[in-house]
Amino acid sequence: MFRIELYHHFMASQLMTDPKARLSDTTPMVDVMQAFDKTGANWLPVLDMDNRLKGYISRQRIYTMYRKMVADMSED
Repeated sequence: MFRIELYHHFMASQLMTDPKARLSDTTPMVDVMQAFDKTGANWLPVLDMDNRLKGYISRQRIYTMYRKMVADMSED
């Protein structure tokens, strides 16, 4: 990483790993959580209908949003 002269010896494909699961932007949250539980991943890619990357979903962000929703509902 710090030896720039070695950069030409590697291609991105040599350093990549396949995601443990892929999600669709229409995947129900119950299936999203099952994918996180099954894979143990912290981040999973989200693809659109044409299998193009739309972004990533984070397990931590899901739990953070869930806790916020529970707190908001308990205030009502």
